[in-house]
Amino acid sequence: MGSPESEEGRYGDEKQQSIRLTYRFAMGQTEVTQAQWKAVMGHNPSKFSACGDDCPVEQVSWFEAVDYLNRLSALEGRELCYEQHGDSMSLKNLKCNGYRLPTEAEWEYAARAATAGAIYQGEWSILGARNAPVLDVIAWYGGNSGVDYLGATKCAIWDEKQYPEQRWCGTHPVRGKAANPWGLYDMLGNVGEWTNDVYDEGLFDDFPKSGGPTIDDPTGPASGYLRVFRGGSWSIYARDMRAARRRNGDPAARYAFVGFRPVRFIP
Repeated sequence: MGSPESEEGRYGDEKQQSIRLTYRFAMGQTEVTQAQWKAVMGHNPSKFSACGDDCPVEQVSWFEAVDYLNRLSALEGRELCYEQHGDSMSLKNLKCNGYRLPTEAEWEYAARAATAGAIYQGEWSILGARNAPVLDVIAWYGGNSGVDYLGATKCAIWDEKQYPEQRWCGTHPVRGKAANPWGLYDMLGNVGEWTNDVYDEGLFDDFPKSGGPTIDDPTGPASGYLRVFRGGSWSIYARDMRAARRRNGDPAARYAFVGFRPVRFIP
């Protein structure tokens, strides 16, 4: 987990650490779509609703994402994985029978799909702020996310785009780019994805930078407010599309560049 110091575009909170996951889990093949969200929640909060039912839902807060997952669990007769504690929600445990958000470790493990580079396919190289042609095959990002539907974001003035002629940008239908080696789509693009973990810039600070002890089943800090989201998005720079990139946000906020995908423990 994390990135080597030599990786182009690296940030300081990507310290490498050996991780072991001691259980099996299943992960959604795509980000939760607008159609899937509407089927459970009855409305569509997405900025890019004109993109269509097969596009990822966005503008959902962390709290709304876990509410959706609890409701989906209930619809299928599964255990609810999140419990209310005052104004907050907490995960019961990683081996809950219902649906939940992935931990950071689970997300990165699934995104990398047994690869070790900055991205899961191709030779990593950045030509400009929003220009990394190797991403074109696997991800929608700020350099290639041009669209022509109503409600898109004006991106004509974005700097150093891979396709400078694109004037309006936004999300795209899921499965529009190549899957990773484990059959997961849009792990590094389209929208970022909420994880369960609280953000800590000094993740694994108690361990050596490399070669330290292996950590089993990490779940992030026990306390804190900001939540981690992973995976890049339709709007961001090329350097932010790497598998090790960690970002964070207010769990009560709704971002047009963040959605989520579910996971579930497999006995």
